Amino acid sequence: MYWSTATESNSSHFEIERSADGISFTTLHTVPAAFVSNARINYTSTDVSPLATTAYYRIKAVDIDGKFSYTNVATVTPQQSGRLRWSVYPNPAREQGTLEIVADKTGQGDLILVNGAGAVVRRTALRWQRGVNVENISLKGLAAGVYYVQLRDGSEVLTLKITKL
Repeated sequence: MYWSTATESNSSHFEIERSADGISFTTLHTVPAAFVSNARINYTSTDVSPLATTAYYRIKAVDIDGKFSYTNVATVTPQQSGRLRWSVYPNPAREQGTLEIVADKTGQGDLILVNGAGAVVRRTALRWQRGVNVENISLKGLAAGVYYVQLRDGSEVLTLKITKL
């Protein structure tokens, strides 16, 4: 999961929360905040044991005085093959999406981004290791709309949808 702040004032930390039902959330990680900043700061956190079914994530931003606010809830539905679980988030996205692959062994394949008309707009060769792998999906320069992220692993093709705002 990636997020950024444009500015921060009296920020204490961020709590990354996950839910299996979209209602009851538990904290997965706590990430320290910058406290005060006038510059953009990028943050990251990885769910090292993602759910095998749809998961719901949100970030709780906590201030020094204990006040807090939540982000919108992001839904991640993993696709699974015989040896891979993968997901694409956030969805919808603006300039960049993230592909997360959880593999039981090393492998390689192609990441293909297809527009709503079926035309290939991006193609990237991928290699992954056993465990959690994260790859950025650039949406820069693409028109707003629905795209399909395909992961081709040998003869198998896995497909997820992503919407660019």
